[in-house]
Amino acid sequence: MVEIDLHDVEQSEKERLLRYHSEKLAVAFALIATPPGAPIRVKKNLRACIDCHTAFKFIVKPLYLLPQLL
Repeated sequence: MVEIDLHDVEQSEKERLLRYHSEKLAVAFALIATPPGAPIRVKKNLRACIDCHTAFKFIVKPLYLLPQLL
């Protein structure tokens, strides 16, 4: 997903910058700090980038599968 990012920097720098998007950090903190099963809501006044959107899809998928496995 790095190729979609619009920064005019080298590939390795793009990868480093994408790691620290506030949306990903917010979800990571919420997963650590909230009890299991609690809803997580991340509000943002801009559109999420495609990298964050893809990351959220991978984060959420196991959470939906978990009740079926129990």
